[in-house]
Amino acid sequence: NNSFYLARAYLSLGKLYNDTSKHSFAEEDLLIALEEAVKIRDVSLQVDIYKELLNCYILCNDDRSIDRIVEEVKETATKNSKINEMKDIFFQAAHYYINKDIEKSASLLKFSLNMIT
Repeated sequence: NNSFYLARAYLSLGKLYNDTSKHSFAEEDLLIALEEAVKIRDVSLQVDIYKELLNCYILCNDDRSIDRIVEEVKETATKNSKINEMKDIFFQAAHYYINKDIEKSASLLKFSLNMIT
């Protein structure tokens, strides 16, 4: 399927842009990649894209976008069996918030732990 390769290509571009601190380009390409991955219902690919998007938003200190990604992943997690792959997203977001918002961090950690038990 062309969408699979297209999503992978945009994911790779997004990673490169993140690595070179061009985060607005990274976000743009990663959102296209996510759209393509959703079209083909490839949850593993979606998780990879969400992880890179989260990385992008953490590098930009974009709390609002981090919260949006966390909510999207929660919705995806409730609908799919790839929960184990998604827990890292919640742990990474919890780590990000540890010094900014301890309550949010604790909530994300609790959610993550409940996912794996």
